[in-house]
Amino acid sequence: MEQVNPNRRYDLDWLRVLVIFMLIPFHVAVIFDLGGEYYLRNSEHSVVLSAFTDSVGAWGMPLLFFVAGASAWFALQKYNAGRFIKERLFRLLLPLVLATVTLAPVLGYFGYLHNVGRSVSFWEYYPTFYSFSPSDITGYQGHFTPAHLWFVLFLLVLTMMALPIFRLLNREKGKRFAGRLAGFFSKPGAMFILPVFTVFFIDGWPELADRNVASFFLYLIIGFLFMAQSRFQETIDRQKYTLLALSVFSGIIFILLQSWGEYQSGITLGSMAYDFLADFYAWVSILTLFAFSRAFLNRPGRAVRYAGPASYPVYLIHMPIVVAIGYYVIQWPAGIFTKYAVIVISSFIATFLVYDLLIRRMPLIRWLMGVKVKQG
Repeated sequence: MEQVNPNRRYDLDWLRVLVIFMLIPFHVAVIFDLGGEYYLRNSEHSVVLSAFTDSVGAWGMPLLFFVAGASAWFALQKYNAGRFIKERLFRLLLPLVLATVTLAPVLGYFGYLHNVGRSVSFWEYYPTFYSFSPSDITGYQGHFTPAHLWFVLFLLVLTMMALPIFRLLNREKGKRFAGRLAGFFSKPGAMFILPVFTVFFIDGWPELADRNVASFFLYLIIGFLFMAQSRFQETIDRQKYTLLALSVFSGIIFILLQSWGEYQSGITLGSMAYDFLADFYAWVSILTLFAFSRAFLNRPGRAVRYAGPASYPVYLIHMPIVVAIGYYVIQWPAGIFTKYAVIVISSFIATFLVYDLLIRRMPLIRWLMGVKVKQG
């Protein structure tokens, strides 16, 4: 039987794995949903897959920032600030630069073929990738884009910005502040104040590339706080079934009102109500997953020992694989869900073959991908 490390939260590893592995069916679903421009678009669309992308999209990336904040707390119990910065630069900056010049162009290439309609080889296209368009950094038309690597870039910058706050929270005064906050959080209904705060003070902030950076920063700090003060976890552990019910109920309402909410422009009562619903659904979903993963997944095992180190490389490589396979499959004369299943299954197989045969077994590539190389 594998020995449990009391200083490790295996459920954090599982949460990271859950979200990152779910990105494969999620990003395949985007090809078929009711959204706007993308690298690829199937000629027919699915309301069901659109509901899937809307529901998961509400809490998926906020949960990753939440887990990143929690992981930062553990790292700062072992490392000083200098070592922490060095470790984060190795884990994030090196793979970001490498993947931007090798993996992101693959996405731009297939976006160029599909949306621009010109048939060229990858190497004929490659110089086009570096034609920067300030008004469009999506890469859907083949221009320069960080693509899905935006998360790595945001995480690196926001973690460096949050480091002074993390260090303050690790000091005696910071611990007392976290304790008082946790005490308030444990009061009936107090945990649901966050969505009210975000509607009035966070949602109105300017977005960067259609993403609310302030919201991600907030979830990063909250994740750190949850590890710094155990009473946060104890509170949600006691109410996990209530949180589950609220997550399911608010998720259903969120999906039903999604089309209406997207047409709410400006600051109106309707737009604020919809924003509150979206923020509430995301928040209670994160708390639910955090509580249930602690209850059922906080234990070692072969599965998490394999999947944990795989999660970051899988994040880096999955998108080019999904788009490359999807480009050809959407041209088939087949139904939506047949195409969807083929792309999802093929992408999982291809992604894990690349990880297992190339990345996992080659120390240099592991190092370049920000994965610690095994000693001995």
